[in-house]
Amino acid sequence: MIQTGFSRVNNFVASQDNGLTFANNLSNPFSSPILDPLGAAGGAQTFLGQSITFFNENPLCPYMQRWQAGFQRELGKGYVLDATYVGNRGTHIEIGQNLNVTPQRYLSTSPTRDQARIDYLSANLQNPFRGLLPAGAIGAFTGANMARERLLRPYPQFDAVNQSRFDGYSWYHSLQVGLEKCFSQGYTVMANYTLSKFMQATETYQADDLRPVEVISDADRPHRFTLSGIYEMPFGKGRRYLATSNALVSRLAGGWQLSGVYSFQSGAPINFGNIIFNGDVNHIRLSGSEQTVQRWFHTEAGFNRVAAQQLASNIRTFPLRFGFIRADKINNYDLSLIKNTQIREGKNFQFRAEFLNALNHKLLPAPNTNVTVAVFGQAVASNQANYPRRIQLTAKFIF
Repeated sequence: MIQTGFSRVNNFVASQDNGLTFANNLSNPFSSPILDPLGAAGGAQTFLGQSITFFNENPLCPYMQRWQAGFQRELGKGYVLDATYVGNRGTHIEIGQNLNVTPQRYLSTSPTRDQARIDYLSANLQNPFRGLLPAGAIGAFTGANMARERLLRPYPQFDAVNQSRFDGYSWYHSLQVGLEKCFSQGYTVMANYTLSKFMQATETYQADDLRPVEVISDADRPHRFTLSGIYEMPFGKGRRYLATSNALVSRLAGGWQLSGVYSFQSGAPINFGNIIFNGDVNHIRLSGSEQTVQRWFHTEAGFNRVAAQQLASNIRTFPLRFGFIRADKINNYDLSLIKNTQIREGKNFQFRAEFLNALNHKLLPAPNTNVTVAVFGQAVASNQANYPRRIQLTAKFIF
């Protein structure tokens, strides 16, 4: 209690001193000069006990190569068909890398939890750096003990040692088909379909892997279809109906235009963590008719969900993602209604009513892939992945 009393008194005095200092700074903002940055003043001890990031002195320039071949043909009656093959290759893609991780020779290769190896690497040993590092060192370096796995790292005197490597690459192939109905008889229609595959090698299982792993890209969308069109309603001056009506009726009935865009796109591949799976990965996927918000994929296909049995301090082997297990697909309609009214020559009034996601189709978030939580395999989140229906009304006078 006496010590607590002294602490309270000291805290009160300190707060009073801080108040006086603050008041002095208001009256003379230059009473405490700005300190110069230390830079490398610590010499060889600069950033010891902290994470550092350095620039690769031999960077490579990432580049993309693209090639394509296609044809276009008019089919008659205003229809034009376009088909194109498009390929792309990315080379020397930059990958972030932590050079200061536990070497793989110390990690477990067991397909199940290796508690003996975990205990060995996490065991506390006497901290050889205590009292020797600068004041900015993180807590892991200032205590009496330190985990054995930290002392086994290539640079045990640092936390993370981050740099960039440039051995990432990617490749993409697609067939892109388009059909367009040129504007005539008051309307135009355009449809496009893309069939593609996007692979990448820009990630590693372990930070010290010699090469990145080849896997389906998280940006892969094998199917995309869009249909768009514009229709000018046949009313008013120069149109099929009410062409000879008086000026007032013609202005009210004419100038209406309806347009819309429909979009469909495959969902993104789902990312999985460092998990234990005892089964056939082909059984994880559920058909579209079987998928629900509460069960997006087969959670009982072979996942070990016991928290106490999860992997740690091991070399990962389970794939990052699969091309056949994906998040929700895009199924969206955007519509707009436009009214153009000519008041007199050179002066026009335009009204626009736009309905984004007009049918209010929700895009579910990616399902949870944390095998130890109750919502594993469920596509639940506080917000949907797309925006709900939006209605925009715009009035514009053009002169």
